[in-house]
Formats: sequence, C-alpha cells, structure tokens
Amino acid sequence: MRKCDWLALNAEAISHEALQGLPVDLEGLCSLHSGDRRVLYWVYHNRRLIQIARIIPRKGGYRELRR
Repeated sequence: MRKCDWLALNAEAISHEALQGLPVDLEGLCSLHSGDRRVLYWVYHNRRLIQIARIIPRKGGYRELRR
C-alpha cells in the first residue's frame, strides 16, 4: 500500500498514461509498477481523485482485463 499512498501524494507531479487496447469500460485506466505488482487506477484531475481499480501481478495480469 505504500506505493498507493505515494501515488496519492504525487499525482499532480507525475505523468499518467492511459493503457491501450482495453475494453471501453476500462478507458483511461493507468498503471503504476510496484515491485512484482501493478497498481491499476484512474486519475480524475478535476476532482483531485485517484481511484484504484485493482492490484495485479506484473507478469500476465493484463490478460484478464482484455477479455
């Protein structure tokens, strides 16, 4: 959870790039690497909000999202 806290504190200072090739309902989803995990999240700058979607294994975790 330390990386999630870091993300919340530094959201305005870092660049957020949306993942490509995901279903429409996951549009705008971003990823942050944290050791052997990835934190998947949406950032809403106008509301100053970060919404964590899930934390997945770094290896192969995206496969289930693309279904």
